[in-house]
Amino acid sequence: MRPVDDALTRIDRMWEIKQLEENELKFRKDREMKTYKVIAASTSYVYCLVQAEDEQQAWDKAREIDGGDFDDAGYGSWIIDSVDEVTK
Repeated sequence: MRPVDDALTRIDRMWEIKQLEENELKFRKDREMKTYKVIAASTSYVYCLVQAEDEQQAWDKAREIDGGDFDDAGYGSWIIDSVDEVTK
């Protein structure tokens, strides 16, 4: 192969690679992921031990206790309320 032919082959190959790279970038841009804001409600279950003469008194005492005095019960639940696309 002559040096000129070899150079042209390399240029052709470089052009093919450039085209493949441009096509890959276009494909990726077309497939970009969107961003969504997901709003959810969460419930955490907690407990405290109250000494009382009856259930009503336990309810009354519990209402007066500071939330920080409750201990984590180790379980809870959540539910998704809405999903909205974030636009720029």
